[in-house]
Amino acid sequence: MIDPKDIDRLAKVVLKYQTAETEKEKDEIFDKEYCEIDAIRFKSPEKLWAIILRVHALTNDPEVLAVLSAGLLEDLLAQFPYQSIDWVEEQARKDPRFKKLLRGVWQNLMPDEIWERLQKLRE
Repeated sequence: MIDPKDIDRLAKVVLKYQTAETEKEKDEIFDKEYCEIDAIRFKSPEKLWAIILRVHALTNDPEVLAVLSAGLLEDLLAQFPYQSIDWVEEQARKDPRFKKLLRGVWQNLMPDEIWERLQKLRE
């Protein structure tokens, strides 16, 4: 089961990392905290999805959202395409603000059929 407090904590780490002002600060955050998110990217699609949604809910910063789009969201769709596309489609249908995130996602390792579904959402 996914702990909402853990998701909130991890989402705030993403925000802290993305808004760090120096590379040294980013390195410190990564070494101490962000490395946990980096590991989640490859083994827990449900938890990664929850983190993405929470980061999206916590910020309107266009730079952070652009990195979220081309980073964690793209990673989710590339690593777990068949599992995650349904989540993305559902969220995009009910949340126009989330739908805007899809503009920053590139095909990466997504199979063509998943990429086509994503493209339809972006139209």
